[in-house]
Amino acid sequence: MSKQGLTATVWIAAWTLLALAPQLAVAEKRTEKHQQYGQRIWDYVAGGEKTYTSWATAADAELPDLGPPRSAVRTYFNQTAVSKASAFPYRSAIVIEHLDGDEPTVAGLTVLIRQKSGYRPESDDWYWSHFSPDGRLIKCCVDRDPLDKPGFVTFVNDGRLWVFRLGSGALAEYLAVGEPAKNVTRPAAGPGGMTLRSDDNTTLDAYGAAQEGFVTEIVDGRIWVLVKIVRPGYGPGPDVADRALLGYDGWDYVIGGDAGSSESIGRLRVWADRFACWLVGGGPRLEQTPEDRAENLKVEVATDA
Repeated sequence: MSKQGLTATVWIAAWTLLALAPQLAVAEKRTEKHQQYGQRIWDYVAGGEKTYTSWATAADAELPDLGPPRSAVRTYFNQTAVSKASAFPYRSAIVIEHLDGDEPTVAGLTVLIRQKSGYRPESDDWYWSHFSPDGRLIKCCVDRDPLDKPGFVTFVNDGRLWVFRLGSGALAEYLAVGEPAKNVTRPAAGPGGMTLRSDDNTTLDAYGAAQEGFVTEIVDGRIWVLVKIVRPGYGPGPDVADRALLGYDGWDYVIGGDAGSSESIGRLRVWADRFACWLVGGGPRLEQTPEDRAENLKVEVATDA
């Protein structure tokens, strides 16, 4: 790998919380077919005498950029995934344990399985699902819950909307015993005037700021929004596995420019300013046509030639 990193990430401080638009649509979260498939996935990784904990592990493996955000984790790979030469073959399976607490315990598990060619082009044919430690399917990549947001899962209980981060200890506690011992309430602050509840205010702040296609974090009391932007020419060549692994061809924005050039860096800053303006309500959401993305991707081809 001649250049470091495939993607550029822009952290934008959003000082004003984004208002939640009312979402009152009632929709089935997932089909029975996918519910049953989730059970089969769990049976495969944890239902037999030999579970995923006997699989190979790797501390520094590059994983598909899919599923819940990851902080403290342990990762396991089935034999097919271990045998990869330059890319994960089809039928690869990866289990990610999400750890929580000062003495880390498993708060949730995310399972990634690479299906057959053409299954889900937008994710390079990967299917992800997230489970509680006892095997309950919490969320998967095909769920359609209008109240959920990226990195979060919600539950309606007594007309109140409980919000948790996927892979958090608070979510594991809620699923195991119900209402967390430590919790907060925000009356009429949710979609359609619903009361919001969670384990802490930080989670509710991040949920309020979350937007599709972005990742939100709270750092030192400030809300930061991570915008995923590809910078062609900054990563490995098109034949290197990371390109397909991250599935960036499906992202909304591609910024083109020669690696390290002042023009390219300046263009990135312009986009960052425009994103910041939109996030705090000062302008429309940015759009980029497929033709613009294709044109910017040519830079990578030229750079790697």
